[in-house]
Amino acid sequence: MKQKIGVVGLGRGFMAMGQSLRHHPDVALAAAADPSPEVRDRFSADFDLPTYESIEELCVQSDCDIVYIASPHQFHRSHVLTAAASHKHILLEKPIALTLADCDAIIEAVDRAGVAMVVGHTHAFDPPVQAMRQMIADGTYGKLRMINLWTYTDFLYRPRRPEELDTSAGGGILFNQLPHQMDIVRHVGGGLLKSVHARLGAWDDTRPTEGASVVMFEFQDGCFGSMTYSGYAHFLTSELNGGIGENGLQVDDTRYGSARRKLQELNDPDAEFLLKRGSGYAGKGLPDPSANTLHPTFGTLIATCDRADIRHLPAGVGIYADHCKTVQSVSLGRGSENRSSVVDELVDAIRSVAPPVHDGRWAKATLEACLAVAKSNETGLPVSLEHQVAVSNDKH
Repeated sequence: MKQKIGVVGLGRGFMAMGQSLRHHPDVALAAAADPSPEVRDRFSADFDLPTYESIEELCVQSDCDIVYIASPHQFHRSHVLTAAASHKHILLEKPIALTLADCDAIIEAVDRAGVAMVVGHTHAFDPPVQAMRQMIADGTYGKLRMINLWTYTDFLYRPRRPEELDTSAGGGILFNQLPHQMDIVRHVGGGLLKSVHARLGAWDDTRPTEGASVVMFEFQDGCFGSMTYSGYAHFLTSELNGGIGENGLQVDDTRYGSARRKLQELNDPDAEFLLKRGSGYAGKGLPDPSANTLHPTFGTLIATCDRADIRHLPAGVGIYADHCKTVQSVSLGRGSENRSSVVDELVDAIRSVAPPVHDGRWAKATLEACLAVAKSNETGLPVSLEHQVAVSNDKH
């Protein structure tokens, strides 16, 4: 029997996840909640399903089994507590919360209610990342020694609400892009980070939040590496991945610089908000999943083992071994929506098939590492981590 799912927040998160929810064989969309009448009307027209103004109404009045929480970050704690109190299973967008105290409250509420929770999507769910982890866990190419991840995007110049440019309100790369990188690195490396040493850059007064970072990290087993991120819309790492970007689609080079130019032309927060709304679900609906035939590439990821470098590619995993290089193709999984693996993990947890990897404790560990990046940037010193957890589903 399919699990009925109610969506809370009909924004970019739902726009990215919606087709996976719509076409997944084990779940069925049942309802949605959003404070905007316009976006609720769009959902009703698209799906002929009930809508509500608040999560409280959805939890009480709908018959959903799962609540997908895709609301702004600052509401995650209160929305999870509401869903857990109603004994709903939870799919929560990253980051889990904005503070470790909020993480603890979320974990306690989920444990007390006895419901399943998965925190995602992050690009650690991407099938090539999962395949890389399995090769490393199996010891196929010897011990993992180093991980490097470079990601250059136009993140900072996509249309934003004001709070998305305010780090204290959950904006900038610290809460939006570093969780992707940190989850990838933690997943490939086994989860147990030991410390981080980092610098952050905020270089555009018109976008007053951090837009760049370099993070050196070390795992408890001695593996080390680095993550570099820039969202300043100049070089894009899609150029290193055959032109394939973070949604698995070909990047249109003819539109180079268009994001920055559009914002400069608008030069007005209210107009930018309208542009954001028009480019989101309310304005465009859900994307066509048939366009996705390759894996997303969130930058260039290379794991160095004793006998090979292993690289994430749009078609799978590139293996640069001692005497030959090959590409191991990796299936897109269920359909071509790219995010079905998130739903798979939650459904398996609900059905007691397997415990989730990306549960509250995993997500807290990722947030701890991201917050440590900010602390290291302030002090100039490495920061030790105390709440790390291991990948729980390595298959040996």
